[in-house]
Amino acid sequence: MSFALPWYPDRDFIEPDGVEPPPSDELDEDSTESQSPAAEPTSPVEEEAKSEPIIRSAEYFFEDQFVFFRVVASLTGQSDDGWIKRPATVYKVHQYFFVRDSEVFRDMFTCPTGEQTEEGRTEATAILLPGVSHHEIECLLSFLYKGMYDHTKYVGDWIALLSIASRYMFDGILSRAIREIELQHSSIVPVKRIVLAVKHDIPQWLKPAYSELCLRDRALSSHEAEALGLPTAIRLAEAREKMLLKRIARLNQPVSKIVCPKGKEGCRCCEHARQREVTKSATAEEEKQLAEHVVEEIFGL
Repeated sequence: MSFALPWYPDRDFIEPDGVEPPPSDELDEDSTESQSPAAEPTSPVEEEAKSEPIIRSAEYFFEDQFVFFRVVASLTGQSDDGWIKRPATVYKVHQYFFVRDSEVFRDMFTCPTGEQTEEGRTEATAILLPGVSHHEIECLLSFLYKGMYDHTKYVGDWIALLSIASRYMFDGILSRAIREIELQHSSIVPVKRIVLAVKHDIPQWLKPAYSELCLRDRALSSHEAEALGLPTAIRLAEAREKMLLKRIARLNQPVSKIVCPKGKEGCRCCEHARQREVTKSATAEEEKQLAEHVVEEIFGL
């Protein structure tokens, strides 16, 4: 008795029932080899590159990690409801910039650590920056991360940058802040420049600012005297008095004789004319030099 197998279009051959297919290891070896992809040949240049030793760049191979800083809450202004308080803020930034630019942080992060979690490595152990305002730290981070792009900082931003750079010894940033503030010094009142110069040890700002206070007509206010401190305020008062005496002495110097058209001695009009002549003889540059000379004498600069 014969029977016909069913035909399946998508199969070339179907084993009858009870017949096992041949094991895979009995397949034609040539067929398996023909199916595996051939290895691509490598060029001599690639072979040479693999065999060459590789070194890491000493300057531009960063193994950086993040560091956390915390700035305490601060009062940022006053509204109708009272003072506006900014909450404490945590900053997560790259350690590299601080090690590179700050002697203080360089020493801090290169010290050996103990078994406990190193300070600043987690948000819970963020390093507290006492006395630093949100404005100061954000001006610093803006300069570190966007300094090459942001060229429109206000003088208040440079002063904030000066403050934090001076405190944490960012020497390069400090020098840049000083240069930028000097370019805008006319927008800073002399008393403010003196306070900044004393606080951040910038002696070259002192003599010009002292001289401006000696030359102005208005005396120091109580608020200005308080900002400068009593010793400095007393010295400035002494310098202004000395300037006044020198001006009076100059007024009493003999000048070219003025002939009164009315033929009178001690004519008031002629006296006014003489004073105007003396005043005209002292130029603004001479007044400035006189003030600087007085400041050098009083302050020992």
